[in-house]
Amino acid sequence: MNTNIRLFNFFFVILLILINIIYLKHNFIGLLISLIAFLIIHQIPHFFTSYIKLYLIVITSILIFLTTNNIIDPYYFNSFIKSFLMLNIFCLFFIEENLYLKFLIILLTISTPDFKYIKNQIVINSNYLNYNFWILSYTIIIGYIHYSNKNFYKLNNKCKNIINPRLFLILCLIIPLLASLFFNKWLESRSISLCILILWEFILCKYKI
Repeated sequence: MNTNIRLFNFFFVILLILINIIYLKHNFIGLLISLIAFLIIHQIPHFFTSYIKLYLIVITSILIFLTTNNIIDPYYFNSFIKSFLMLNIFCLFFIEENLYLKFLIILLTISTPDFKYIKNQIVINSNYLNYNFWILSYTIIIGYIHYSNKNFYKLNNKCKNIINPRLFLILCLIIPLLASLFFNKWLESRSISLCILILWEFILCKYKI
């Protein structure tokens, strides 16, 4: 990894942290980042199946931040967000090859908490598991998949030699976990972090830093 990429990665780690902090005071930043991510996805040289996953992530994020900015009726968030999250998680079932991890992915999907937008905040209600335990389990299981599965994040030949996203994938789990513990903002932080990851990947691929 050359010096330019190291500096660029360091800059984006700082950006990832700062935007998560800024969101605590300014909801619009989440919507802005999500819309930018939506507009640039098609320019990132992923394989087809990865595009489906990325668009699912970004559409979920846009739904979240349209709601938290009070642009759309909370009905849409309350009705559809759990289904979107379950789809996001279950997509990993088709990527992962380990049978035990497949089983854990199914359990995570089934036990996804209920998320409701009530009185200008997202409220998490436990399903089969206590939602705090579910978030911790999600972080550990998905983090292990990111770390162990080399096929998780496939790019075509144009970029695969310059991108190793594992650090960012893990950070995009740890920061939301901390946001959940201290600010009860897991869903928002997870969405923002993944959209910033898309932005990071786009710049590296597009401009070959």
